[in-house]
Amino acid sequence: MKRVTIAVASFVALTIFACDDEAAQAPQPELRTEAPCSEGVPEYDVVVERRLSEIGPAANELLATDDALFIVESAANTVSRFDRLDGSLKSGFVDVGNDRNPYAASVDEEAGEIWVTNFISDTVTVADLVTGEVLEEISDERFVDPSAVALTDGYAYVANVEFLSLDKGYGPGSIAVIERSTLEVVAAWETAFQNPHFLAVYDVDGAESLFVSGAGTLDMSGEDVRVGSEGGLQWLDLDTDPVEPPSQSFSLGQASIEAVGAPGRPLLPPGGERLYFSSGIAPVLFVFDLEERQWIYDAVEPLQLYESENDVTHRAAMGANGLLWITSFNDDELYLLDTACDELVAPPIDVGEVADMLEGAQALTIVTDGESQRAYYLLSIANAIGRVTLEP
Repeated sequence: MKRVTIAVASFVALTIFACDDEAAQAPQPELRTEAPCSEGVPEYDVVVERRLSEIGPAANELLATDDALFIVESAANTVSRFDRLDGSLKSGFVDVGNDRNPYAASVDEEAGEIWVTNFISDTVTVADLVTGEVLEEISDERFVDPSAVALTDGYAYVANVEFLSLDKGYGPGSIAVIERSTLEVVAAWETAFQNPHFLAVYDVDGAESLFVSGAGTLDMSGEDVRVGSEGGLQWLDLDTDPVEPPSQSFSLGQASIEAVGAPGRPLLPPGGERLYFSSGIAPVLFVFDLEERQWIYDAVEPLQLYESENDVTHRAAMGANGLLWITSFNDDELYLLDTACDELVAPPIDVGEVADMLEGAQALTIVTDGESQRAYYLLSIANAIGRVTLEP
């Protein structure tokens, strides 16, 4: 094996081990990263396991519980269960039914439930987290292309993107509110921005808040994806009224910059005061200050990850110690950013091409085991799940 040592910035030194294709399937050290700018973070060895298991086609969402991962497989109309302890896969653990196109999900371990939005059938499935049994399929005319769901103790919030067609574009986005005790839709209201693609519920200064990430409309008719309307963040106060909460909206500034925008899921570092968003069409991040209630990095002046002349798709997940993990779908890579100083920790981690096939690192989730961090990610074209482990 060839060994190359590279120094990156003042706080990172890496040792990268190149390996041949035959060894690509086995766990092995890929690089070593010193402590980033967060205090008390150890030096890590990084191990990449590119194929833990085969999964169903068009996997779109990945969720973690204490002992398992749940994989939403849109083309198979299923949610599979991967046991993190023994590495076994229960394929089709939840079968939502034909012609449903499950898109996103949320889990409630205490209640033992997984909620799944079904994009094509305009329904929401509630299933048992232990047995996989479908408990209820909720249908309501106020579900229009549901693409995200967030849970609180009393309510479920379903985001509807209302994608009409490539020719007609998008209708107004909306949120439908389901009372969990009755499984009835009790309210629905339009969102501040079209295409509300991601939701998150966080406690901010003791108040429970719902954050809606509006991507704005996207023009996909040309060679590159471009934004067609303004996107941004909507902040709703659930403590005041969980059914019709008061809200504030914060435009991202993307309407005048067609090549930058489409914010992803709102992500909050542990104990942090800023939200982080990947971009669905550009190699940048957006950052929102919760205390000042304003964008630090928006579409006009984003936080640049790397240079690229093409549109690129990213998804992100927050790990322990404020390490933000970001997938680059087009490049088969994972990036690590330290949110303590908004600096990249290392060169991107290669999740690998197999037989020259672009695999497409898609959704990911981070699990902390002691001082180790494990990033599980979906290869949505290769129909596989992989893992990157940071070992102190």
